[in-house]
Amino acid sequence: MNDSIVCTEFTKQSLQAKTLKAEPEHIALAPEHTALIVIDMQNAYTSVGGYLDLAGFDVSKTKPVVENIQKTITAAHAAGIQVIYFKNGWDDQYREAGGSDSPNFHKSNALKTMRKNPELQGKLLAKGGWDFELIDALKPEPQDLVIEKPRYSGFFNTALDSMLRVRGIRNLVFVGIATNVCVESTLRDGFFLEYFGVTLKDACYQAGPIEAQEASLYNIKTFFGWVSDTQSFVNTFQTSSSHLVLIPSYNPGPKVYETVRSARAQWTPVWVVVDGSSDGSAEGLQAMAAQDDGLQVLVLPHNVGKGAAVLHGLNLAAAQGFTHVLTMDSDGQHPAPLIPAFMAASAAQPAAMVLGVPVFAADAPRLRVNGRKVSNWWANLETLWAGIGDSLFGFRVYPIEPLRQVMGGQRWMRRFDFDPEAVVRMCWRGVRPVNLPATVRYFRADEGGVSHFNYLRDNLLLTWMHSRLFIGFLLRLPVLLARRMQQR
Repeated sequence: MNDSIVCTEFTKQSLQAKTLKAEPEHIALAPEHTALIVIDMQNAYTSVGGYLDLAGFDVSKTKPVVENIQKTITAAHAAGIQVIYFKNGWDDQYREAGGSDSPNFHKSNALKTMRKNPELQGKLLAKGGWDFELIDALKPEPQDLVIEKPRYSGFFNTALDSMLRVRGIRNLVFVGIATNVCVESTLRDGFFLEYFGVTLKDACYQAGPIEAQEASLYNIKTFFGWVSDTQSFVNTFQTSSSHLVLIPSYNPGPKVYETVRSARAQWTPVWVVVDGSSDGSAEGLQAMAAQDDGLQVLVLPHNVGKGAAVLHGLNLAAAQGFTHVLTMDSDGQHPAPLIPAFMAASAAQPAAMVLGVPVFAADAPRLRVNGRKVSNWWANLETLWAGIGDSLFGFRVYPIEPLRQVMGGQRWMRRFDFDPEAVVRMCWRGVRPVNLPATVRYFRADEGGVSHFNYLRDNLLLTWMHSRLFIGFLLRLPVLLARRMQQR
């Protein structure tokens, strides 16, 4: 791969164009001129008991492909790229498949499998059946398009070309199954119609041996288009200029590396504030950042507390033009896969704060589960029941400027008291909470779990905090009552 860049004239006119790392050259793509084409992610092609499996093809390795497609769809949605799903199949009488005078009758493995196994007749790739439906892990959003196709190519006997041209789309990014059949067929036809095609190699899967995948990718990058990968696509199109992930970290143990990798798989950029750690994690994280442009590590020389570490990140983020941060802990307890959903909720309601409401597993420590109920009750009282789902769970998206003003106005909220005091004071400022469920997992020590929670010290800190907040609540009660009356 060389460092030259393909950039069309219509792309040069866009203010949103970004360069995707690809082979044999990088290629500049503007979101408004680009579509993500999701080829045939149906039960037929990914599931045991589906057509491809029954026809003798190996579908056991499709799970990573599905996960990568999920990431590309999330990135595409975030960037405003049109997502188009294809479903391959025919009517349940197979008239659309063609009779014996059609080459499809003789070459379709689904049709041949049903002729060989008459009990499968009407079950494979038949509209209305399980085989034909998209898998549960990939369900279209309302803004996505879904097109049914009767042959390998998505351009044959469909409205795809018209749908693309009316939207001004000229670039097609392909993911799905099978690389060497429907993906390549659609990309080739697009090439003939003057579309620029890119295949994400680890978000596609072949029908047949790995050599089939390699041959198709060679054909595509040599003759018909470009080849890239999931991480490059995500890094290119999910780099946010408004929202970042902020992870305060103090002596977290090795779990921090898994946490950061998981966050980076979901979002760009990710910042880690190392709060005076002495466990060597600062050096390890800096080594990761040296290999990852989407990761920034900020190292504080001394431990100043979670809230102070967050404030340090907030100030730097504001200086760089960011408007929102998602905070999450470094110990692996918080659900990184939910980052895009929380960011999307924040983008839809930018004046609000998006709060995670923990969903505990059965093995969660009862003391931690039940103890937080006391703090939650006080937090809701202190805000006149403004709607705080959980006062302690730190997986949240905050608007930066209101939080900076809250923290800059007093000297509290610098340590363990940050999370509950932040939501109360933000509610006092009129920042509305939006609650979303989020799974939480507590790791045992033998699983790499590290906890700095001190039952006596931290509960005394929370007691002092709620005492202060209750006094503040009484002073603000007339304002809170007036605001509540206006909301009715």
